[in-house]
Amino acid sequence: MNVDDRRHAHPLMEAKLIQLSRDKEHERIEYYQQLTLRFLPFNVGISRLMKELANESVGRLQALTRVGQDLADQHPDFEQPCSSSGKSESHSRHFFVIDSNMAMAILEQAWQCEYEAQGFYQGLRSRNTILALDAMLEGFIKQARQQANIVQECKDQAFLLGQWRRDQGMLRRIV
Repeated sequence: MNVDDRRHAHPLMEAKLIQLSRDKEHERIEYYQQLTLRFLPFNVGISRLMKELANESVGRLQALTRVGQDLADQHPDFEQPCSSSGKSESHSRHFFVIDSNMAMAILEQAWQCEYEAQGFYQGLRSRNTILALDAMLEGFIKQARQQANIVQECKDQAFLLGQWRRDQGMLRRIV
């Protein structure tokens, strides 16, 4: 399906598309901010990486706000979406990551989150009617793909950390 065909297939109203995208990014910001805290006692490097993923979502949210404002300036009848944020809940017994098994499970969920974000933005792009948003949505898809790769690397790191344990201040390999 080429770009011109998409324009007439299932158009989403501009405000709705921007609102869906903003809601998704609010959700991702909150999710990665929570993971930033959860990984602090386990691995500061992974925690910092989760903070950077939250910052990437903040950047996407700012881009969406700019596009919404531009559309509002160009079309006086365009209704700028209001900001909202969903609540995420943790159903784990422990808030903080306490071992490599827990880290692996949480990072698997984060990888799944990036995979779902990629599909979410691909779906929005396929129904997009705003030419100005096409490149931005394509960029969001690429970022989600790259972030999934980053999370996969974190999973690999957490697995390696699980091969070691602290014993009386010295690292010893668990056989």
